Amino acid sequence: MRPGPTSLLRALTVLVSLVSTSHLLIGVEAVLQQQECTATGNNSSEASPDDSGNVSVSFSSSPFTCSLYLAPSTLPGAGLGIFTAEYVPAGSSVGRNYGEQVSGGGRLDDMFIPIADHYKTLPYRGQQRFLSWLGYVWPREHDAFYPTYEDFPYPEIPASFYRVEEGLNAARDGFFRVRDRNVENPEAYPEYVKVSAFAPGVASLVNSHPDLANVLKNSTSERTDHCYNVDGDGSSIDDACSASDNPGVVGSYSPHHGVSFSATKDIAAGSELLMDYGGEWQDRFDAKAFDAQLSEEYDTLDDWTETIEELDLMSEQQKRLRLRKKQREVKPLEYDAKYDREDDDVGVPPPEDVGDVDSAVENKEDEASGGGGEEEDSGEDEEHVKERGEIPVEGARRDVDWLKENGVCVDTIRTGPSTIPDAGRGAFSNAFIPQGSVIAPAPLLALKREDMVIYGSNDRQQAFRDVLNFDEVLGHELLLNYCYGHPDSPLLLLPYSPVVNFINHDGQAPNAEIRWPKERTLGFDPTHWLDLHPLDVLDMSGKLMMEFVALRDIAPGKEIRVNYGTEWENEWIKHLEHGEAANAPFRHEIGVPSGFFPGRWKSTSVVYEVAGINKTLKPGEVMPMKWAHNGKPVLKKGAFRVGLPRGISAHIKRYAKERGIIGLYRKLLNETVLRSNDWYVFKSQEEEWFAHRYESKAWKFDMHYVAAWDEAARTSFLRALGTGGFGETALEGVGKYAGLSNMTCFHASFMGISNCDKSKTHADIFATENSGFNFIFPLVLMKNSKPEFDIQGDDANIVIGVNYEYDVAYALGDWAYHKTRAIRYDEAGAVRIVVGAYCAEISEKNAKMMKYIYDGEDPAPFVNQFELPIKEVHWGNGHSLPK
Repeated sequence: MRPGPTSLLRALTVLVSLVSTSHLLIGVEAVLQQQECTATGNNSSEASPDDSGNVSVSFSSSPFTCSLYLAPSTLPGAGLGIFTAEYVPAGSSVGRNYGEQVSGGGRLDDMFIPIADHYKTLPYRGQQRFLSWLGYVWPREHDAFYPTYEDFPYPEIPASFYRVEEGLNAARDGFFRVRDRNVENPEAYPEYVKVSAFAPGVASLVNSHPDLANVLKNSTSERTDHCYNVDGDGSSIDDACSASDNPGVVGSYSPHHGVSFSATKDIAAGSELLMDYGGEWQDRFDAKAFDAQLSEEYDTLDDWTETIEELDLMSEQQKRLRLRKKQREVKPLEYDAKYDREDDDVGVPPPEDVGDVDSAVENKEDEASGGGGEEEDSGEDEEHVKERGEIPVEGARRDVDWLKENGVCVDTIRTGPSTIPDAGRGAFSNAFIPQGSVIAPAPLLALKREDMVIYGSNDRQQAFRDVLNFDEVLGHELLLNYCYGHPDSPLLLLPYSPVVNFINHDGQAPNAEIRWPKERTLGFDPTHWLDLHPLDVLDMSGKLMMEFVALRDIAPGKEIRVNYGTEWENEWIKHLEHGEAANAPFRHEIGVPSGFFPGRWKSTSVVYEVAGINKTLKPGEVMPMKWAHNGKPVLKKGAFRVGLPRGISAHIKRYAKERGIIGLYRKLLNETVLRSNDWYVFKSQEEEWFAHRYESKAWKFDMHYVAAWDEAARTSFLRALGTGGFGETALEGVGKYAGLSNMTCFHASFMGISNCDKSKTHADIFATENSGFNFIFPLVLMKNSKPEFDIQGDDANIVIGVNYEYDVAYALGDWAYHKTRAIRYDEAGAVRIVVGAYCAEISEKNAKMMKYIYDGEDPAPFVNQFELPIKEVHWGNGHSLPK
């Protein structure tokens, strides 16, 4: 964004001191200080107005020939690439910048825009681990926006599960730097510090290949425009930006420009420009390419079975012998009577039983049937990254004539000091552009408005979700000023082709406008994305395109201008009128023309929600979890809500309370009885149980689970589930939906928690060929609790938080990754308790896999239950849970 027409600025000239924006400098000092600078406006080129009031600058007499083309990359799976149409000798700059008479001119250059806030994704905010547009941001360090690799999920989430490419996230760090004044010693000369930055043009279009790399960013071409002293005549420059002759302009656009690239070797005409993003990026790319070659279900049952056979799992006798050496003596159940109380004053009680189980589940078979559980194919091709091995065109080259026919020229415009006062730099035509023709293609990034908000932060907080203070808005990213949007839409579009971000505003006589491509261009089909929900569009950065089109004939050397819209202009005028009183630099998106955004993009939420999440389910009713915005499954085969008999949560809670387990939890979670990964056996009602604290050395996580230790406890727990109607509802409903012939519950436990800063992402059931499920339902819940349970979508980038519901189970199948969401119940004795039950159709083919899954729930003593033939079946073929 740059300021508007000359007449507007002349009418609103303000000569006051610069307002300090130090209130924004919390953790982002270097970035926001640099954003306060304004342009010098120095220009040795001569300028002259035409009859329409447009101004042109001196222009080279050399005839224009396109030197750079945008076209499909030669690298499989890489999308678009940028190609040179002319021979480039080693050491020479790529592209040409016709007509600019400045030192170092003659090269195609662009800007970069620092990104101030690095807390834009999970685990800090939102519902995504990564945002598609961040893949086009050069990071100050690896994983600057993408802390995916820190929690070591189990099983490891395959890289191919991440549908949104992480792009530059793991590219070379420190690609961009800015000068940062030392706050403690302001007189010291500013040092250069690394920043994360968006750089349109070649920096966003160049792909990576370690062997074919042929360009590198020029280290000496970048410029940062400075600020004039208010009393100066232009000869004195204040690097600290302490004053300006137009304070309203300060910080409204990026002062960083001159980003250009040079050839590291001789580059033949027709070659794709490539660089090397670095070893870390390549390692991750290779891992994802390898994963993409695996089966749709990632590792198969056969793969895991082969691995398990090598492990030689112990028999029950062997395991109990080993466990006995670790086991403390069996203790009688002991806990303070103060914990044995009703929890209604802290939590919310489950509803009591209504009617008997048989009548509650009557006539539900047709409702539970799901036709085998297979989802219809959406018809949308899923893109998988392919290994960048063989290049289909020798040396990553294309014929120049092919580029002219199938590509789009991207150097028809160039940069230069704008002819608009205080507007910094602008975009100028390199050649005659006829009315109605495309000035420049503009591939787009998709962003949310929320992405542009900078909140107060404290990275010393123990819980990730406490790092941001959502009540303290510090400001907005400068990047907002370069985005195109509609006031009623949460969606923003950011162009990233060369030079287009320098196009300035003209509300009276613009010579260009934006439009969607009228026909399929470079593989882009606007009829596709205009029909999508904004949530789906947000994942399409790099797969969207608009065009800048000439409204009339444009002569060589003319500055290109578009109308930013009435709302933008009114806000800009208001901002200039405030001058020194403005509390922050100008921030506003560029307006799109009327009708440009389809109706579906307006007044629409961009929060992922599960359709029908609050629907009351009948006992045995199975509802696949689907996204509300497009009806697609959250997990194609592995995530359901299942109706249970009304009162089963209260029924199992009474069962646990009779055995002292509810009171025990309050003791375990209020006193440090067990250390991380420690366990002990206790006796209650002639049954032996064990309590185990999950591993929690690296963070605060006090979840404990309680499960049967001897056969008496195991059988009584199954009997409680049976008398509560679990078999006739959950097992029968999911079993029929999944097309199973029978199911056996081989592991059941209680899980309780009161404090969680962070937990491990994991899948309990995996590689069972869709024959196993983990059923989870609550016994004790807290009032007004925020979402308690995170479920990862088929696209591992998306994580949806849900609440537990009494008498409703979540059934999670193969590769259904999930985790406990960060919570903190501050009141003494407050606790959340749920039941988890692993149930599956156990067969000769998968018995070892099921045993392996169960064995992971250490100490897991009942390993003999997987010996064939299976001795217990709890649903199917006339079998049921004990009652």
